[in-house]
Amino acid sequence: MAEFKDKIIEDLISLCRIENFSKTTLHECLRLVFSWALTARDDNGNSAKYFGCPYWSEAALAQYDKNKNAKDLRHEHVIPRTIFNNSIEKYRDDYILSADFNYEECFSFLKGHISDKLFACIITKDEDKMFSQNKVSRCMPDGEDDFFNITKKWARYKAAGVTHIRKVKWSKPGKNSDWEYIVTEEFELE
Repeated sequence: MAEFKDKIIEDLISLCRIENFSKTTLHECLRLVFSWALTARDDNGNSAKYFGCPYWSEAALAQYDKNKNAKDLRHEHVIPRTIFNNSIEKYRDDYILSADFNYEECFSFLKGHISDKLFACIITKDEDKMFSQNKVSRCMPDGEDDFFNITKKWARYKAAGVTHIRKVKWSKPGKNSDWEYIVTEEFELE
């Protein structure tokens, strides 16, 4: 994780350290700013909501290949933002505001979990509906609700039937050209 995302984590810790900062305002900051800044930006802070997002479903890539745009695609958080937000709020109450708080330990802990678990995957509209149909839109199928202890990051995708995932690297060769990608990894969720 590069400098931009490190700065976002530093800002998150600073915000959480404000003792009289309301929980409602913190929740809105997490919901509207932090989870998006950490998943819709690349390591340099550039927009990467679609082109730059490394994970795409096979169907989303096929749709992009056909249309050459991101219309009707969805930027979907692999672990729901509500789980991340609620876990950060609890971590704030239990540790960040405690007398035992240590900045370096906190930063390292958050950076490790965020870089490992807070990311998105681009899916189609139809795939997005499958999450609702399988009742995993905002929750993990096994009931895990602690972001820091989730071990099966892709469990929702398996439960929804979105099982063909590609890791891609994006580039745009020229100002007026289409985005191009190369597949760096393919995996099937079992």
